[in-house]
Amino acid sequence: MLSASNALLLFAAAYVLGRIYAIWKILQSVKGVPVQFVLIQPLTSLAILLPHGRWNPGTHYVWDARSTAYSERRFEAIHFVPLLYGSGYLYNVSPEAYKQIMSQDGMDIQKPVEGLTLDFLGSNVVASNGDMWKRHRKIAAPAFNQETYADVWEVTARLYHEMLQSEAWKAGDSITFPAFNHFTTRIALLVIAACGFDMRIGWDESPSYPGLHSTIDRMIVTVSSNLLFRILAPAWILSIPSAIMRRIKISYEDLQRYLHAEISNKRADLRKRKAVGGATETTDRNVFGRLVTASESEGSRGLDLSELTGNLFIFLFAGHETTAHTLVVTLALLAVHMEEQENICRHIQETIGNRDPTFQDYSALGPVLHAFYEASRLYPAGYVQIREPQSNIVLKFHDTERPDAQRDVFVAKGILLCMDQVGLNRNPRTFPQPEDFIPSRWRDKSADDLVAFSFGPRVCLGKKFAFVEAACFLTHLLRDWKIELDLTGYSSFEEWQAKYMYPLMGITLKTGDVPLRVVKRPS
Repeated sequence: MLSASNALLLFAAAYVLGRIYAIWKILQSVKGVPVQFVLIQPLTSLAILLPHGRWNPGTHYVWDARSTAYSERRFEAIHFVPLLYGSGYLYNVSPEAYKQIMSQDGMDIQKPVEGLTLDFLGSNVVASNGDMWKRHRKIAAPAFNQETYADVWEVTARLYHEMLQSEAWKAGDSITFPAFNHFTTRIALLVIAACGFDMRIGWDESPSYPGLHSTIDRMIVTVSSNLLFRILAPAWILSIPSAIMRRIKISYEDLQRYLHAEISNKRADLRKRKAVGGATETTDRNVFGRLVTASESEGSRGLDLSELTGNLFIFLFAGHETTAHTLVVTLALLAVHMEEQENICRHIQETIGNRDPTFQDYSALGPVLHAFYEASRLYPAGYVQIREPQSNIVLKFHDTERPDAQRDVFVAKGILLCMDQVGLNRNPRTFPQPEDFIPSRWRDKSADDLVAFSFGPRVCLGKKFAFVEAACFLTHLLRDWKIELDLTGYSSFEEWQAKYMYPLMGITLKTGDVPLRVVKRPS
């Protein structure tokens, strides 16, 4: 019989030999790409929780190394090979490879388990693959249409005017707000509540469903916790006897209960109308009603209660936090680049004049949207996308020092592909002067070049929803107010930027509190 020490040595030897073989297989899975050895597989919950550094890149790697990671290796991809645990990761910033990957997304190339963490309220259009994803997409896509976007404009404009009547905005013609993102978060939340769920809430009102606003806020914490702990302890993490976990669990259950009740009520209404021979086509102004109606029209192929709940949560989360973040970043960058801000203001005045802007003006407000695109490029809310090929593929990459030198790279089935959105949006082949805020660059580009909202079959369903909301809010605000930075106590903008614009990398990339000053423009 082996002694405990000998058994331990035998186990260690077997692990080391097994790991050597695994590393060899990982190295063979990608040919001709610079290699960086790390301790464990990047972007797992364990990697996120452990200290970050050279041997554990962490979520901030794509931001902190955005100017050096690929240029130092002279190639648009890096193969991360874990020594102790996990699979290899191929980080890349090639526009050609990105579009090649995303054009096949959903079928031949799919989201791995690591990319399906947002399914804890139910399977949905984001956290699904293959035929299930096609089914979700078919039912969810019609919920976003021109009537939706017109409603988004109307609601955003109403909320903007109500915001100006709140006490905070009556402090004078020059007001400094210590955290302007509180306003962008509030407006984004109320827009998705109204246009997504037909909850028409005033700026200073509380939602009609008790506690829903705080529930939504706490659900953001729930999502972040789920991302961090899902792999380590998916079953029991919410059972930990702590005040934080109890609050998260309560918010999880509250929102689920609310969505279940609303779905059941809508289904009952549709079935009642059908039973008495009434029209069953939707007349709803909101995404929620259109989604449930489209699902019911599919009969047995419709979405079940869990799937409807999962999709509605994704719309709520994605349509709230990401838009709020990008709006405040847009304003901060325009405050730095005052000439760009004044150019946009002149365009608004020439296009709109003294009347209230309407949804019909949307297509004429290119410069406003260009600023929003450029902020999304520099601070993409979705900072990485992970995919897994279902068969061997060949991807196209370029040398960073010789942009004309394209190379075909063999990638084996099962390797994890990490599309580095921060690096993609700063690739100088696509975006000259990549670190600079230049909204005018979008005059000669399509919104399809903005990979912050994904690309191909799985492009974000709420993309135009966000664009319309942003165009409306920014048009109103920039016409009425000049946006400035308060640099008191800071020696330079760079010092201010390091404190307030360094992003937090959780499920999405976002900043912390951003202080801005607004100055009333002459009527």
